[in-house]
Amino acid sequence: MIQLFDFAPDLRFDALALGRSVGAKSVLHGSIVPDGNDVRLDLNLLAVEGGASLARMSVRGAASDVRALTDSI
Repeated sequence: MIQLFDFAPDLRFDALALGRSVGAKSVLHGSIVPDGNDVRLDLNLLAVEGGASLARMSVRGAASDVRALTDSI
């Protein structure tokens, strides 16, 4: 697993380029958005070739329980 921690606006395209460089067919691009005592996890599975969205998901829950949120995905 490769994790990118960069807040550049074109991070999605960086993820696609990285996926191409390692021969991946798809990449998972996501973000964690704080909202008071909650967080929202936004995830997007992208086809490396062309960048089309294959699946999208968003989950929200307590910031103190991010592990449970990730397990629910």
